Amino acid sequence: MFRELGHPAAFVHEALEHTRGRPQRSFDLTAATGLSRTAVYEALETLAAWNLAESRAGRWVLVAGTSLHQLAEQFGCVDTVRALVKRHRDERARYRRALRVVDQQHLPVQAPTDGYLWPPEPPPDQETLLDLLQRELGAYLTDA
Repeated sequence: MFRELGHPAAFVHEALEHTRGRPQRSFDLTAATGLSRTAVYEALETLAAWNLAESRAGRWVLVAGTSLHQLAEQFGCVDTVRALVKRHRDERARYRRALRVVDQQHLPVQAPTDGYLWPPEPPPDQETLLDLLQRELGAYLTDA
């Protein structure tokens, strides 16, 4: 969801979560996040516009009862994140297989649907790491 709202909003929201409901000045949030005063102020305005934070006598708190999950569903972020996690898992599994690293989680490797293929060609059965480095990078051993 914070891909849509922006990273500063994510940092400010996290800083407000860590205060356990104690109202914070924007100055304190600047110190807590390491962001500029302008970035913190804009992030607070964004959070307030989405009813995630509110100002009480010049100090900011998270709005109780708001749901990040519901907001993420409104943005359509839940499906996007699921697709990204699946893609990354598939890419890692193909990468491990290419390097012949045993995957402890035994995740099934599925063919990619976006035309992206890794590895570009399956390595020969008896290929060693040195053979792989020579084939892919042109590496060779020296007597140094």
